Amino acid sequence: MAISSTVRPGSACRAWSAGATYGNGPFNVAAGYLQTNHSGSLGAANSAASADGNISARLQRTYGVGANYAYGPARAGFVWSHSQIDGLASLASGGGALPGLNGLNLHLDNYEINGAYNMTPALALVGSYTFTDGTVTGTGNGDNSPTWHTFLVGADYSLGRRTDVYVAGVYQHASGSLGYNANGIPIANVAAINMLSPSTTDNQFAATVGLRHRF
Repeated sequence: MAISSTVRPGSACRAWSAGATYGNGPFNVAAGYLQTNHSGSLGAANSAASADGNISARLQRTYGVGANYAYGPARAGFVWSHSQIDGLASLASGGGALPGLNGLNLHLDNYEINGAYNMTPALALVGSYTFTDGTVTGTGNGDNSPTWHTFLVGADYSLGRRTDVYVAGVYQHASGSLGYNANGIPIANVAAINMLSPSTTDNQFAATVGLRHRF
C-alpha cells in the first residue's frame, strides 16, 4: 500500500492519494483514491491523466477498483471508478475544453471490461469497452445525464526483447446534455477521447500505428 500527498506553500491547494494491490497466482486486484483541492492552483499537478487532459476545480475526488484474471494466454479484467468534480473552472482534453461546464459539478462512473490474448509469444491482441455514466448539477435546470461509450481494439507485435510495433483504434459515442447555456438551452454532449481535442459531434474515432523501443 502506498500513500502520498502534495501541498503548495502559501495556497489552499492540496492533493493526496492512496493505493493498494493484491495478487494471488493468476488473480490480481488493485484499488486507489485521489483527492485534489483547488486543483487550478497546482499547476502541472492538476493533470487528470496526462499533460493533455487537465481539470481545474474546487474539489476533485477519484476512487476505484480493478481486477484481472489470467488463464493461459488470455487475460480478462474489470475496472470501476468514480470521479466527483465540484466547482469546475475548466475541463480540457488534448488542448480543447469541453463546453458549458464552468461553475458546474460533474460526477462520473466508469465501468470497463477489458481483455488480452497472446496468439503467439510475439503477437498480442487487446480490447476494451468502457461505459461512462455522468451527472451534471448546478445548472439551475435540474440534473443532466451525459453518457459516453468507448470501444478500443489493438494489436502488438514484438520484434525483440525491447522493440515492438503496435496498431490501435478507438471509437466513442456520446449522448445526453452537459448543462444549459445563459439562454436556458441544453448543451449537447460531445465525444472526447482521452488526450484528443473534443469532437464537435457526438462521435469520434482515432487510430494510431507506432514503433516502440525501450532503452
